Parts: sequence; structure tokens; C-alpha cells
Amino acid sequence: MKQDACPTISEVAKTAGVSVATVSRVVNGSPSVSHETQARVQEAIERLGYQPNVWGRSLRRGESRVVLIIVPNVSNPYYAPIIAGTEDRLHEDGYSGMLCITCEAGAASLLVILKDGRADGAILMEPARDDPHVTGMARHYHLVQCSEYCDNQAVSHVSVDNLAAAREVVLTLAGLGHRRIGFVGADNDFMSTIARRRGLSGRACAF
Repeated sequence: MKQDACPTISEVAKTAGVSVATVSRVVNGSPSVSHETQARVQEAIERLGYQPNVWGRSLRRGESRVVLIIVPNVSNPYYAPIIAGTEDRLHEDGYSGMLCITCEAGAASLLVILKDGRADGAILMEPARDDPHVTGMARHYHLVQCSEYCDNQAVSHVSVDNLAAAREVVLTLAGLGHRRIGFVGADNDFMSTIARRRGLSGRACAF
């Protein structure tokens, strides 16, 4: 039966007939507690409706369990499935995602959240290729670029193999008998564009 006031860890310990330290170990998933004691503590937690202070526990551990998801905008439908998949995986691993939109400000102003300890890491979808803030932050914090990335091995990234994809497209078209193959792309210096042009090099005329 739930109480009107928020139950404390001491009340859980008293109800389960164990020490506060034992309740804390159960809440934190310690393997040092017997299955019988764990079951008794869990029963007391459910009966009282006890909610552990997750935020306070994270601060004591020196972690936030939050990951920044940094995107330039949300008007581009390209980002929607990536954000959804990222959120699903973070949730599975016990993390929360904080969606951050850079617009024209750039990622530097948001990456300061890592310095403050308000996030444990960041997934960056900002297309900037040579941002010194990104390479600098990657040396000290958990940072992964997604889709577009810096041409720097010091920064981890997850992306499509645009070079191989472009070559496969050309080979497929050539295999179908096409000989005049053109490339229509944006005029930018994104790694995806550079890789696609390289994959088409010598086999396509750019226009």
C-alpha cells in the first residue's frame, strides 16, 4: 500500500528488515546481495512505491546518463529516423538523449555542456568538416560524429561508405550498358560529397 508522502530508503530498509546499505546495493544492482534478500527489498520497494533518486545517484557516480544529440535543424527529414534510432538505443542502455539544435550557432556552444558534466557524451550530426572545437573536444570527451565527419582519425564517426556506394552505382549503370554517366551533387566540402566524387572519378562527368 502506497503512502501519501514519498517513502525514503530508510522506510524501505525497515519494511524489508535489512540495512539501508543493503537497499542501496540492491538499487544499484550489486551482485553481493543474495537472491532472497533482493526479492525482499524489491517487494518492499513495490509495496511502498519507493522511487530512487536517480539524479542524485548519477551525481555521486560522476555521470549524468545523458547523451547530447546535436543536429543543425529538425526541418530536414533526413535526421528524423537517425534521431529515433539513437533514442531507442540510448534507452536500451539506460541513457537519456538530449536533442540540441545548433541552427546557425554551431556545435561549439553546445559542447560546453560536456565540460560542465551535464552530459556524458555527444552524437554530432553537424556537417562542419574542419571545426577545431570538434577535434579538440574529441581528445577529452566521448564524442561521435554521425553521417558527416571531420577528416581526422582522432574523431570517431559512424557513416555510410559513400566512396564504395558511388563506385557500386557506376558499375551497376555501366553493367546495364550506360556509358554517359553524370553526377548531380551540391557544391559543398562535406565528406560525403568528396567521397562520392572520388568514387565517380574517371567514370563520370560532373555537372
